[in-house]
Amino acid sequence: MKKILLILALLIAMPVSAASYNIQVGDTLSKIAANFNSTVTQLLQLNQHIDNADLIYAGDTLEVPSAIRGADLYYRPVFGGGAGIPITDYETTLTTSLTSTATTINVASITTTDNHVLTTADISPAIYLVLDSDSSTKKEIVKCTTISSTSFTGCTRGLAFYGAESSVAANKKSHSAGSMVVLSDVHLLFVSLNAEQSWTRIQTFNIYPESGVGANPTTTWQFAPKGYVDGVAIQGGVTSTEALTGIVQLGTPTEVASSTFDAEEPTVVATDTTTSTPTYSCDSSGTAGALCIPVAENDGKLSQTWLDLTEAYTFTGDMHFASTTFTASTTWDILPEYDSDPIGNDEAVRKSYVDSFNPNAVVAFASDTLQASSDTAVGVSGPSYLLKKQINFYREGVVRVTFDLKSNGSSLTYARIYKNDVAVGTERSTTSASYTTYSEDLSFTAGDEIQIYMKTDGGGTITGVQNFRLYFTETTNTGYVVIL
Repeated sequence: MKKILLILALLIAMPVSAASYNIQVGDTLSKIAANFNSTVTQLLQLNQHIDNADLIYAGDTLEVPSAIRGADLYYRPVFGGGAGIPITDYETTLTTSLTSTATTINVASITTTDNHVLTTADISPAIYLVLDSDSSTKKEIVKCTTISSTSFTGCTRGLAFYGAESSVAANKKSHSAGSMVVLSDVHLLFVSLNAEQSWTRIQTFNIYPESGVGANPTTTWQFAPKGYVDGVAIQGGVTSTEALTGIVQLGTPTEVASSTFDAEEPTVVATDTTTSTPTYSCDSSGTAGALCIPVAENDGKLSQTWLDLTEAYTFTGDMHFASTTFTASTTWDILPEYDSDPIGNDEAVRKSYVDSFNPNAVVAFASDTLQASSDTAVGVSGPSYLLKKQINFYREGVVRVTFDLKSNGSSLTYARIYKNDVAVGTERSTTSASYTTYSEDLSFTAGDEIQIYMKTDGGGTITGVQNFRLYFTETTNTGYVVIL
């Protein structure tokens, strides 16, 4: 009994070691005391310059209890480890020295007090260790993710002693073989309480839990905050009917169509929606032709039977029909318009198409009659097509276009017929040093520019095109055709 009293006396009489702490915005003495396992009375004893315990200033320095803190005389923070399987008592020593950058920590044992050999599965997702826990200058918190033999691997060094989990360069230390290694609960608890929590048993709350600002539910089983529920237009009581209203009043289709919107009790239709034909009465009263709300069919479109096709329709804008067959008698106040010429024998033609058949127009037909030429040889250098020859054409019809092409015997040289700077002919190419003549029959209209473009993949300038010529026979559309 005397020994116990002596120990208690030593604990009470032992002076408290102190350290400095910078007061943060929002701090109070009670909050700081709780963070340092102390009391407001003890803080006031260490800081006798404080006259009012309720009045402290951010930025001021405060003396707080340090290494020896009451019950900490015989307490070491040795619970923590894996989030799935709690590890409550483990300590060991380093078997090799440790540099400040090493990510593998070799230890004497990975066996807990009850002889359980730790594995990676035990510590998943991570374990937090304190190295040199009994040293004020070498203490370091590390986080490791895997175990290999008697080593902790995948370690993050020099975790911060305050605030969120982060690696601090100044906190990374070197450690000697034999240094103490124990578990740390500090960062594990911080990470766990800031991660998603999965509860398998019933939880009882003395106050309602709150969600973050703007955190509205997105799935069926999530709780909804009051603000979200208040913003939802609900029907009211589950027994709400067309006579018994809730926040939203139920009404018949006729009431909905004829009622004025009420901001206090907005009216919506209760039932009677249909997808297809309104042959059946939409109103529970059985009134023929009652008001209905049409619903799109499975293809997302309304049934045609909802339209009164006997009525005359007035279209003020352009109407575009992708495929239309008119089977009834149709009267057009103005002629319809189309933006291209017909391609089928049963298609209507537009005015510009008919006007092109001028009885006196001169029409060209491809033949062997030379009408125009540009024979001078021209060359090209470079791999991009360039305009080299051009003849402007002032007739309509088909023209036989010819030109001679050669190269230097090794490089590929290309030429192609263009119309108005757009390729219309077949691309020709050769490596031969001798000319080859190419010919194509192509359609042109009055005012077209008939051109030759060239390019080569060889170096230097290659003379490769000559005798650019147009062959056709002119004829006049007489307006008649002799059949027999």
